[in-house]
Amino acid sequence: MEAAFSVPRKKFRKAVRRNRIKRLMREAYRREKEAFKQHFSFQPRVVYLLIIYTPRKELPFSAVRSGMQKMFDKLKNSLAEETP
Repeated sequence: MEAAFSVPRKKFRKAVRRNRIKRLMREAYRREKEAFKQHFSFQPRVVYLLIIYTPRKELPFSAVRSGMQKMFDKLKNSLAEETP
């Protein structure tokens, strides 16, 4: 599973803020991806993700992590429906 992270320059002009948000997103992804991989360990799949930060303000890590959990839950459901 590969992932890329994006924070729009239009919403966050300063590179320092964009980089901090990307670090938070990468850390949340790192903590949540193992549970996702274990759920689909029996199926050989390649999954590419592009995760874009959409809120207009910088959120705390707990909010970013809960958003990442929700994203993985939706992805699990989507992939489970797709499996025959």
